[in-house]
Amino acid sequence: ALLSTLCGPGAEATAAEMVAQLQEADFTHPNHRRIFVALRSLIHKGSEVSAVALLDELGKAGKAMGGMPALVDLLSGEEVGRPQILVDILTKHRRRRELIRLGAQVQTQAQEGEDAPELIAGTAARALADLMASRGRGGLVEAKDSTQRILDSLKSGATQGTLTGFNRLDGMTQGFQPGQFVILAARPGIGKTTLALNWTLSAVSGYGWVAYFSLEMMAHELTRRAACDLGSVPQKAVKERNLSQSQLENFLRAVATLETLPLLINDQAAIGVQQIRAQVLREATRRGTPPALIVVDHIGLVGGEPVKGQTDAARIGAISGALKVLAKDAQAPVVALSQMNREIEKERRRPRLSDLRDSGSLEQDADIVCFLHRDAKPQMGQDQLDKSATLIIAKHRDGELGEIPMQFEGGFCRYEEAQERHTGTDDGRGWA
Repeated sequence: ALLSTLCGPGAEATAAEMVAQLQEADFTHPNHRRIFVALRSLIHKGSEVSAVALLDELGKAGKAMGGMPALVDLLSGEEVGRPQILVDILTKHRRRRELIRLGAQVQTQAQEGEDAPELIAGTAARALADLMASRGRGGLVEAKDSTQRILDSLKSGATQGTLTGFNRLDGMTQGFQPGQFVILAARPGIGKTTLALNWTLSAVSGYGWVAYFSLEMMAHELTRRAACDLGSVPQKAVKERNLSQSQLENFLRAVATLETLPLLINDQAAIGVQQIRAQVLREATRRGTPPALIVVDHIGLVGGEPVKGQTDAARIGAISGALKVLAKDAQAPVVALSQMNREIEKERRRPRLSDLRDSGSLEQDADIVCFLHRDAKPQMGQDQLDKSATLIIAKHRDGELGEIPMQFEGGFCRYEEAQERHTGTDDGRGWA
């Protein structure tokens, strides 16, 4: 019935719209599949669709089907006024067939026992996540669909993004928005993980579940830092097991609070971006809601399939591009931490976009680029160092740039916004 409708006289425009949503696998009968391929080819060529044109496009396949009589017979089904309904039905059944095949494949691989269970489960999880992510997305939409969303947000008065808990930053960004790819970069030892964890606790406390991929730090270390932040307990006292009674009580309350928060941590080293994608989309499907935030700490440690002759810049470029796609598919902001080139340490200056390691792809893909800058690099055990820092918004695709004065409270695993101060520039924008 669908093919009859799309191949009818004057149906080229409708056919073009419907064919863009379909694929060969949506059709199970070989002849139906052949007709669809021929129809798609005619549409791509801009040719008029008719039985004669279809038969010519089919070529030898048309003769194998039985020629013009068989083609006319196949296209004699009842035409419908709303072909989109039939497209949705075909797509739904194709997806069910894919699920059946995936289940059978997992069963066969598990029975054969040649691959490790973890490998089988990981492959299946990625395939399932990709299948679920592909549902009902893509295609052209009318502007009124977007304008209605804007008007709804104005009526509600609520911020659409995930707030970081830092008032000036949230004022500049209106929170990190679904689909945004955010880069947080700094020199080693400055406190990128601390600031990312501060953002994470704000997100998970008020906006939903968070997926934190910690490629450098163990999960229990990250959790300890989070508890120190929440309980305002010095990390040193926890490490040395030298807590006062009040500190112990605060720490235990913070741990109890953490246990109630939907914070999901993966501390697997060198995890690949496709594994990150599969785990996030699978969890989103299971929970029925997108994450409030996805954090990757840090992008330079993300693994991937080695490609012969590929440079580090090309590898990072592929990863950053995939993380930007993940942000859109997961409908969530992705924050990726990044190192900076060593030149900034040698030249003792403020960071700029070119200081991003393998900067081309990161700068291009990111919606927001933040630099965390401190004049003095902290040394272990030296609490007398200047704790002042600056968060520099060097790129913001949908908003303003600027600098935010910060205060590093390393003992409590926390950054805080500082009072207004001059940042040292003389271009009129130095006050933050």
